[in-house]
Amino acid sequence: MGEVLQRLLSRVTIGKTYNPTALYVPKRRGVIDWLCTVGEELSYKVEAIHLSVSIFDAYHSVPNIEEI
Repeated sequence: MGEVLQRLLSRVTIGKTYNPTALYVPKRRGVIDWLCTVGEELSYKVEAIHLSVSIFDAYHSVPNIEEI
């Protein structure tokens, strides 16, 4: 798991945007809203929520990920 996380984090850069034509985009808003809600309820720092979104986008930018 650590190796996968390191590879995903190496892809995350400041200002990186998600691909608006990707297959996961219709579900992205719901996931991001959920991440924000849970983060606020658990008193996470805003930076942690933003990093979670970046990791989510980086994971889905990896080719050959099949949608469930």
